[in-house]
Amino acid sequence: MPRPNPFPWRAVSIAVRALVGTGVLLVGVGVLGLLVRTKEGPHRSEHGETAPLVRTTVAHRTLVPDVWQGYGTARAMQAVEVAAQVSARVVERPGGIEPGVPVRTGDLLVRLDPRDYANRAQSASQVVAATKSDLERLDVDEAAWREQLALADEQVGVEERELDRTLAAAERGAAVESQIERRRAEIARMRREASQYRQQLEAVPARRAALIAQLVNQEAAARIAADDLERTTIRSPIDGVLQRVDPRPGELLGVGAPVARIIDLRRIEAPLRLPVSAAASVAVGDRADLIADSPAATRWDGRVVRIAPEADARTRTITVFVEVEQRIDYTADDPLAGAGTLLLPGQFVIGRVYSGRGEPRVLVPRRALDSDRVMVVVREGDGWRLRSRAVAPPRFIEAAFPVLDPDETQWAVIPTGLEDGERVVLTGRDELADGMAVRVDDADGARSSERGVPRAGP
Repeated sequence: MPRPNPFPWRAVSIAVRALVGTGVLLVGVGVLGLLVRTKEGPHRSEHGETAPLVRTTVAHRTLVPDVWQGYGTARAMQAVEVAAQVSARVVERPGGIEPGVPVRTGDLLVRLDPRDYANRAQSASQVVAATKSDLERLDVDEAAWREQLALADEQVGVEERELDRTLAAAERGAAVESQIERRRAEIARMRREASQYRQQLEAVPARRAALIAQLVNQEAAARIAADDLERTTIRSPIDGVLQRVDPRPGELLGVGAPVARIIDLRRIEAPLRLPVSAAASVAVGDRADLIADSPAATRWDGRVVRIAPEADARTRTITVFVEVEQRIDYTADDPLAGAGTLLLPGQFVIGRVYSGRGEPRVLVPRRALDSDRVMVVVREGDGWRLRSRAVAPPRFIEAAFPVLDPDETQWAVIPTGLEDGERVVLTGRDELADGMAVRVDDADGARSSERGVPRAGP
């Protein structure tokens, strides 16, 4: 006898669960749609008394300098490596000559043993004195030879006249031939003596020139010896601060041995590498500032003093030299007191150059921007409404524009997207929405109207 088929309870259970799940899902979708349809939108009041109050400022088109940023390492305009110019042993070093100590021009750094050089200088001076004595003696001899030559010429004349009288007497038979020969012999002797004096006088200019040349060489040697003696005392050639001092008493120094390094901190310059496009706007005399690459971020004011004539083709940059003058009085007892934080050579700095050839651009406080968007207020009927405005990527500068806002230092330069005279919201942007009715704090707008539209940069 065949068994009856069992009832399919499992299939019925699965179908029931599927129907119940589908029903719950449909109910949820229906409830969600009902909530969306019945949700109230944001309440926008047209009444000025309940609209939020916002602070605004007026965007102005003003002359904004181009600001170029670069990096560089500061260096001293005047730094001296002092070296020994003679070879000798160190015999003195003042106690206060140590690294970090300010020195003035002429201050003693070290003294070398001067004895050998003093002896050389004395010997050279004596040789010069001897040569000068020879020149003086030559002058005396020249005068004596001229006098003796004159006397010899005069004696020759006397003897010639006596010879003439003797010849006349011989014609009358009153003189003999021996007398005539003696007169002629005497005249010849006198002429030879006069010729010797004349030769000596003719040699005087050559002897004088040789002695003068010898004297010049000896005086040069004497000056070198005196300079070497003076070089045994090594002094500071400039005003500055000692970076290092190497020798100690007792050390033997050779020619060229390092003695000290002195740095004048009054004038410091930093070669900044700027984009090559800056060459069209940066000029000598433009204002600049240097900022230390440190947590303190100390700033120093400077000026562009030179611009390199060639651009670097590899990095596409130009080199601009910014000079900073620091107030240091080396004549004071403590030159570094009151100088403030000094810009030191070797310090890495971030430099900004403010071009004096700026163009008028729309300028707003930096805090008015939110991701390249600004919120402006426009007049609609009797009230104000907010409008979100996209602007071209701005350039941010740090500068003072007292005509716009005496307290603001952070500014955004808007290339396009914002017009001169539009009102820009400064506060409460997170709670505001596009199209919202607002009340405007007119204090900034009134002050801007009183100041007028500025036409000059900071």
